[in-house]
Amino acid sequence: EVRQIALLHGKINLALEDLPEDQIKFIAKHNCNPFLRQGVPLISLYEKVKVRLDALDRTAATELLEEVFPLVKANLDVLPDEVYNHLPKQAAHKDILPGNVLFRGAEKCPLVLDPDALCYLPRIRDVAYAIWGFSTRRPPQKGVFPPDLEKAKVYLESYLQEGELTAEEINLLPKAMVRIWVEDVLHYSLLSSFNDEDKPNVERKIKHLRHALEAQNEFRFK
Repeated sequence: EVRQIALLHGKINLALEDLPEDQIKFIAKHNCNPFLRQGVPLISLYEKVKVRLDALDRTAATELLEEVFPLVKANLDVLPDEVYNHLPKQAAHKDILPGNVLFRGAEKCPLVLDPDALCYLPRIRDVAYAIWGFSTRRPPQKGVFPPDLEKAKVYLESYLQEGELTAEEINLLPKAMVRIWVEDVLHYSLLSSFNDEDKPNVERKIKHLRHALEAQNEFRFK
């Protein structure tokens, strides 16, 4: 299943690269995901979250975030904005993860759902997020798990049979995975109501960030 999805993902991205320029410009202008805040430096997001947390009442969720904030701050430059924003960009799905894939019929043909997530962004983010999503999946178990490095390699190798990444992008994939979860903690902190019901979501994002940091030196993509 992982191979099939990665192959399809590569085909999708190759097709999206060939969209007419006017369509790419339209996607870049109008399909702006509010959870990504593209173009905003991570340090700016961090400062906004600090101000917001100082103004909020203390809850179990805000206390968790305050504990992890030194870790977030230490990794704001894990993949610096100036490097990340100059990597190849394209129109991409952004949310190819287990919850957005179905298999149809006896041949189990993979289908990717949620096309309204489509946006224009550094390609590495789209691919790194998919690799992370499928390498951390442990069916039928539910929860947050460290990535399976062999499964991650299978996804990347299969993706590259149909899609493209530069040598620099491949080398930066582990750092991109850390950046994704730094971003996610910050974006969630700006949007969350931080009531007690939010605590499980905060815990999940923090676990992903810690796992991405732990795995960073173990990933060896070539």
